[in-house]
Amino acid sequence: MQGYGVNIIVEGGELEKILARLSAAQEEIQQCYFELERLGVLVIKKPSDESDGKKDH
Repeated sequence: MQGYGVNIIVEGGELEKILARLSAAQEEIQQCYFELERLGVLVIKKPSDESDGKKDH
């Protein structure tokens, strides 16, 4: 079995900055979904049970 390894080095705290931006973006997207749901534009529901053979799309 072959193994591969990769080391990624990000200097100067750039990784932390990028991850913070990604977290902020995720929070913003979630707030947009909530607002769309509140306005009645978006309906969020759990996936249907596929055991009944029906698809929900």
